[in-house]
Amino acid sequence: MRNIFGILICLAVFVFGQANDIAVKNAQKALGAKDYAGVLQIYRTFNDTTKAKENNQVLEFLKPIYIEALSFFKKYDEISDLAASYIKQFPNSPQVARVYYLWGVAKANLGDFAQSIITLDKGLNLVGKDKSTEKAIRDLIATISEKYISPQDKQKVLESELSETTVGILGAASSDTKRGGGSINKTIGLLIPMTGEYSDLGKTTLNVVNLILAHHEIQTGERIGLKVYDTEGNAVKAAIRTRELLNDKISMVIGPVMSNTATVAAAILSEYPNKAVMITPTATDDGIADLGKNIFQLNLTQRALAEKIAVYAIEDLKIKRFTILAPLNEYGRVMTQYFTTAVKEKGAIVEFTEFFSPDASDHRRQFNALREYYTNLKFGDDAGRTKTQYLADSTITLGGLFIPVSQPENAIQLAAQVPFHKLRAQILGANVWDNQKVIDDGKTTVQNVSFSSVQKIDRESDAYRKFVEDYKAKFGVEPNSVVAPLVADATMLMLKALSQSNNVADLSKNLSQVRNFQGLSSEISFVDGVNIGAVVMKISGQRAVRVK
Repeated sequence: MRNIFGILICLAVFVFGQANDIAVKNAQKALGAKDYAGVLQIYRTFNDTTKAKENNQVLEFLKPIYIEALSFFKKYDEISDLAASYIKQFPNSPQVARVYYLWGVAKANLGDFAQSIITLDKGLNLVGKDKSTEKAIRDLIATISEKYISPQDKQKVLESELSETTVGILGAASSDTKRGGGSINKTIGLLIPMTGEYSDLGKTTLNVVNLILAHHEIQTGERIGLKVYDTEGNAVKAAIRTRELLNDKISMVIGPVMSNTATVAAAILSEYPNKAVMITPTATDDGIADLGKNIFQLNLTQRALAEKIAVYAIEDLKIKRFTILAPLNEYGRVMTQYFTTAVKEKGAIVEFTEFFSPDASDHRRQFNALREYYTNLKFGDDAGRTKTQYLADSTITLGGLFIPVSQPENAIQLAAQVPFHKLRAQILGANVWDNQKVIDDGKTTVQNVSFSSVQKIDRESDAYRKFVEDYKAKFGVEPNSVVAPLVADATMLMLKALSQSNNVADLSKNLSQVRNFQGLSSEISFVDGVNIGAVVMKISGQRAVRVK
């Protein structure tokens, strides 16, 4: 195989001109004159002296010139050993990127194209402002991709942890970018429960995706394939189907729709960031998107809701002290944890936390504990008459009272008992407070309650009404009003990202940059793969109005 060294000599003059040692200057001059044997002699003479052991700075510049000269004698195995030892000896040297380049050239000439690209990628990540070395690396990766590496080896390389830049070069170098290794397979894979307890959700998801893809083909002329992988709503089955999906080279994944199956699929797909991208439209468990940069979570998580109301209370309502009254269940525990963390990160404090049974109707014990805590906070250990009277009769101001109820009945009961127990507070909550039953039955006691929620679907908007009409016309029934808009948005976001992408890495990048997307379900913005598009509502009169 021929050598690929057209740029090396002029590069050496530029890179090594900063070294003043006579040995470096002489080696540099010999390389410029194509006296490669002379370079080898200068290095070996210097390396045999005691000076070489004492002056590593000279070796830092001299050894890369020597490695380059060896390339013209095709000493590729020796180059690999020297390059590895150099990088270990001078890991912070500005020459490291260039040494990786020379090492990558050696591997390419040995026919190990996959390892050559991986080595060159490491150099590309370290080039800094050295544009000449950057161009040399880019050109060599593109040449290997176009002319030498097999499709199988290229696919293996793309499944390793490459930089987005290298993945982009490999994609651009393909004769057909859309079909090459690491490229985008224009088929959406649906990980959904078509059988089992949650089959209705799966069928709704399939119907919606079919509808959106049909509209897309009419509008753009582009046909997107669709393949269904039945998870049966089971985590083990989800793992099996995800492996099948990867074997089928599916690049775009929508689903799973349940949190347990979505977590399993995300854990597997996160290992292949350059092979597939996943959007789960409906899963709500926190941490799913954290599993990988190619995983996206459309439905609002409990963390997003807790953080939204905490930040609003501190920044907009100027509240600095908080009390939490939460249900004694998993939802209450998680919401308490996320709210407390968000408050602390903003420099405010949660002073007191109390839990209640969501099945109870009598919450006197919780409110008495709350009153007692703040009375003790005010008077300390003093057990005098003033303290007793204060505990019995005074109205106590709390600041913010976060009540993340898990059912509407609790919201109605607790809101009424706040003034009954002579407490004054700004009640804060999450999306359950958005239930119309809370507003209707809570009457005056729920007025001015502020809570975080998913942005309500505007069922009167032209876009939503057309979506429902088209769904009914095609499938004979109205769509699930919660699941269908989320699935539609997930599909539209995937198609939008596809139109802007050359490869799978681009898909992830473009999805991660989604901000203020006006979907059917809500306004969507992704941060670290999670939709943070929660809004803050305030109960005013007989309805909740958006305040942020």
